[in-house]
Amino acid sequence: MRLPLDVVLRRGVIFLWTRYDKLDDPALAGQTKPKFIVILSGSPRDDPLVYILTTSEKSKHAEHPFPADLQHLPAVSCDFLPVDTLIDVGDAGQLEIGRDEFVALYESDAVVNKGELDASHLAELMAKILASARVARRFKRILTGA
Repeated sequence: MRLPLDVVLRRGVIFLWTRYDKLDDPALAGQTKPKFIVILSGSPRDDPLVYILTTSEKSKHAEHPFPADLQHLPAVSCDFLPVDTLIDVGDAGQLEIGRDEFVALYESDAVVNKGELDASHLAELMAKILASARVARRFKRILTGA
């Protein structure tokens, strides 16, 4: 049985969006694919909800122009991640969804709760976001409540 969204929704929770359509790969234009997202919003009542995408680690990431902005999540760190995964924290604050729309996706199983980052990975994610020169100061203030 699925827990109510207000029980599971908090910063660091990971959902699998089963048919994500905001893909940035031109080869996938007009298509959908499953994507893991990490919630950055601090409260289940936030509207909109802010999230960040994960991506499977690939050799192309070795040439990333901002390597300090990449957070590595080994597949063994989360039993639901099938491969080594990266989060590009420089994208933090750029993706959001209305709360009502997210609730509808959750209730229709289009977004599935898979787990959450452990405390050390969440702390690392937050530190990297706050240190990234690519993340807007406005979003950093929202994250810290300052």
